[in-house]
Amino acid sequence: MTSTTPIKVDRHLTTPFLLKVFYKVNSFHRLDDFRSTAQPSSFVEVYTWKDCSLAELTTLLLSALPSLASGATKCSFRLIYADTKAGRYTSQELGNVPLPLTGSSANGAGGGTGSEKLCLDEARFVVGDWIDVSVTTGSASSAGTRGGPTPGPNGIRIRGRGGIGGSIPQGDWRKGERLDDEGPPTRGEGPPGVGGGRRFGGGGHGGGRRGGRW
Repeated sequence: MTSTTPIKVDRHLTTPFLLKVFYKVNSFHRLDDFRSTAQPSSFVEVYTWKDCSLAELTTLLLSALPSLASGATKCSFRLIYADTKAGRYTSQELGNVPLPLTGSSANGAGGGTGSEKLCLDEARFVVGDWIDVSVTTGSASSAGTRGGPTPGPNGIRIRGRGGIGGSIPQGDWRKGERLDDEGPPTRGEGPPGVGGGRRFGGGGHGGGRRGGRW
């Protein structure tokens, strides 16, 4: 179900895409929570690249959710994507990342052994897919409500490690616009293939799947 040769991305030259990472304490979301018009409210939006590993995603997610990070013992990942044959969203299990991360994995470099090394491209991720994370924690106080800590209607937006520095540009970004740290977006200047858009809260799912997942 995964490719055998990891992709090599020059993060200094390649424009990142926006990835929506949903999270829930001690379980995944139900598949019927994911629709083209509405998704779960607990999510983090990350600018990243296709060579991003599960270890790096774990680091980014927990850095945005310190209240969960202190009691988390494992992050389990699955890919959420549109199956056009079935006319619904479906999922693919990606693996587990035990916590705390150690060595190069702790810096999001994808070191270590096992699932934490798996990158998005190896999982056959397509821009517009989503990631759902079950954050296992031994602290009952961390579990809170059904969805865990709620970041608000706009979610949390952070930038992945690598080529593009500085803070996240302000404003409403859409597909086809250039990511520019020093000014407003310019329509039509973004490189082809940068999908997902910059959305606030539960935007639609970009890019369907032709004839099923595989």
